[in-house]
Amino acid sequence: RQCRHICPLSALSPRFSREAWPKVHIFFTHYLEPAADSAQPLRQAILQDYPSDAFVVTILDDGYYQRTGDGHEITRTGRQMEMMVAETLALLCPCGLRGVVKSRHEVCPGAHKGYRFEVAPSGSTIIEFQAEGLPLVRLVGRKKGSDSFMKTGNLENALWNIIEKDVVFMVALDADIIPMPDMLQMLLPPMLEYRDGAWRPDWRTAFVGSPQDFRNIQDAWGSDDPMNQANKFF
Repeated sequence: RQCRHICPLSALSPRFSREAWPKVHIFFTHYLEPAADSAQPLRQAILQDYPSDAFVVTILDDGYYQRTGDGHEITRTGRQMEMMVAETLALLCPCGLRGVVKSRHEVCPGAHKGYRFEVAPSGSTIIEFQAEGLPLVRLVGRKKGSDSFMKTGNLENALWNIIEKDVVFMVALDADIIPMPDMLQMLLPPMLEYRDGAWRPDWRTAFVGSPQDFRNIQDAWGSDDPMNQANKFF
């Protein structure tokens, strides 16, 4: 019997061709944290051992806009996040910033069937960053109403209003989580089954979690670790 929980996609048996690996969205939830804190997590997400055209990295920046009366204006942190994404990609691109193409478009309220108005009553701005050989990176600014529904609203906007219909799997990370290069390869196998001659989604599995390592326990709590955040518990 295959132990899928410790088997990366590249080692599945029967073989799962890399060209057939499913499309995945990696979502980072962000709200007013310093832009510099997201640079390393973004870089590591971009460098996943996964086909670059089969995954998208999206920062759901809930601090990109602030409400001003009946409108929304871009915050200082929002502009810093835009710059951070471009500069992070530039460091990975042979042509530097010249090789990073940035574009933006609006997702209007009611843009498609199933749109969740309550989480983004004024729509969202999607800023896309593309560089040759690297996955698409997006920065999403949600135009919230009087009730933002906080992190839940941010994720609901991503799932119902932003994500493409052909995306089968998504990964949700906090803004300061630095993924390992094999994250996608290790998380996906438990959500697959070999059926009718091919690897397909196993809908009996709703979600998969992963271990976490904390690098700041000693600095934050000392040796006593009163909040029980020691690595052994995760």
